[in-house]
Amino acid sequence: MLNMQNLEIYEIHSEFLRAIANPKRLRILNEVGDTKITVGELASLLNISVSNISQHLKILKNYEILKSEKIGHRVYYSITDIRIVEICQSMRQVISDLYEKRMDIFSQGKTE
Repeated sequence: MLNMQNLEIYEIHSEFLRAIANPKRLRILNEVGDTKITVGELASLLNISVSNISQHLKILKNYEILKSEKIGHRVYYSITDIRIVEICQSMRQVISDLYEKRMDIFSQGKTE
C-alpha cells in the first residue's frame, strides 16, 4: 500500500528524471563525467552555444545534479554524485541491448 511519503518520493523521482530527460543535458552529463569542466569547454565539445549550455547547466544545478566551483576567473561544473553518470550509462546500455535484440528480430523476419 502506498502512503503519502511514498507518493512524494515518486514525485521527486519523476521531477529528477524530467530534469535529465533532454538529449543536450544527457550529453552534458556524459561529458562532465567525473571531471570538472567549464561552460566554454562544454560548448566546444558539444558544438552548442555558450548561452544554450548555460541554460541547461542552470536546470541541472537547480536539481542539484551538478555543482559549480569558481577557481580564479573560471567556473567549473561537476557532478554532485557520480552514480548519476553511472545510471545514465546503464540506461544507455539497456537501450542499446534492447535495440540490438529488436534489430535481430527484424532481420530474422526478413530472411524467412
